[in-house]
Formats: sequence, C-alpha cells, structure tokens
Amino acid sequence: MATNRKTQETTVQSTSNADRQVRHLKETISALRDRLETYQFEKNEAVQAAVAASSGEIEQLKTTTQALRDTLEELNFQRNKDVQQTRADSQDEIKQLRNTIQALRDETESVRFEGDKKTQQAVATASDEIRQLRETVQSLRDEMESERFEGQQKIQKTFADSTNEIKLLKDSVSALRDQLDALRAAHEDKLSG
Repeated sequence: MATNRKTQETTVQSTSNADRQVRHLKETISALRDRLETYQFEKNEAVQAAVAASSGEIEQLKTTTQALRDTLEELNFQRNKDVQQTRADSQDEIKQLRNTIQALRDETESVRFEGDKKTQQAVATASDEIRQLRETVQSLRDEMESERFEGQQKIQKTFADSTNEIKLLKDSVSALRDQLDALRAAHEDKLSG
C-alpha cells in the first residue's frame, strides 16, 4: 500500500512539473508577443515621424516655390511697366530681367529636385525599416514556434518517463506479491508438516 501511495505521489509530481513547464512556456510566449507588439508600435511611430518630417519639408518647398512664382509675376509686371515707360532704354533692362527669371527658374528647379530627392530618401529609409521589422517579426515567430515545439517534446518525454516508471513500479509490486505468496505457502507447509 505504501508503494502504491508513493507511485501516486510520483505521478502527481511529474504531472505538476509538466503543468509548471507548460505554464512557463505560455508566459514566455506571452512576454515575447508583448515585446514584439511594443517594438512594432515604436517602429511605426518612428516611420510616421519620418514621413511627417518629409511632409513638412515638402510643404516648405511648395511655399518657397509659390513665393518664387509670386516674385516672378511681380518682376514680369514691373518689366512690362518699364518697357512702356522707357522703350528706348528697356532692351538692357529686359535682358537683365530675363537673366534674373532664368536664375530663379534654375533655383526653383534645383529646390524642387532636392525636395524630390529627400522625399525619395525618406521613403527608401521607411521601406528599409519596414523590411527589417518584417524580418524581426518572422524571426520571433520562428523562435516562438521552436520554443513551442521543444515544450511539447519535453511534455511528451515527461509523460513517457512517467508511464515507464509506473510500469516498472507495477512490475515490482507484482513480483513482490509473488514472493510474498511463495513465502506464505512455504510457511504454511512448514506449519502443517
């Protein structure tokens, strides 16, 4: 009877250990998920901040371009006025204004080109960060899958070990009973002889 109780206690303890391991694995997976969600949130905020900064730059460039256009319109108006007032002296002034307009156009084109370049760089940076995030997510998923698989293997091994131990204990109990029966029979034979 003591042996049976010990067997039951061993079985309960093995099951309790397995339960603790399963609970620990679940807590580990939950912690990894929380960490992954936090990381994704922080990266999304960083990407949004980069896009917002690029949008602000684009708005500034648009404002600058509009200001240059307004300046060009003002210069054109002034040019026409000067031509009407002083036709004889206007040729040199028109030439200077045309040069100024060309310079402003060149500068406007340069500013627009730089703005497009910075926008493309911001988009490329954001795309690279998104790719890295996806790779990190996949890596964490693979790691969690590996942890889950190892946990299942440990549970199955623990169950198999417990089953083998129970079988050995049952075999031992059966053998001890056979020995006890043999001893009793021998003792009874001695008493009757």
